[in-house]
Amino acid sequence: MIAQADLVTIGKIERHFGVRGEFKVRSLSDVPGRLDNLKQVQVLAPTGEMVEKTVAHVRRAGST
Repeated sequence: MIAQADLVTIGKIERHFGVRGEFKVRSLSDVPGRLDNLKQVQVLAPTGEMVEKTVAHVRRAGST
């Protein structure tokens, strides 16, 4: 198991999007495309619990 101190925040969930369980995530990374090939992520839930989630797909919004 990975210790929370060893994790790095690379994005912030801003809001849900659509009706298929999608979320808008703001990238906090300085590495272009860092979020593009993710398969699994650790999410800090409002309860403070770390939850592993599967990334089904990523799509970029806007002109970046």
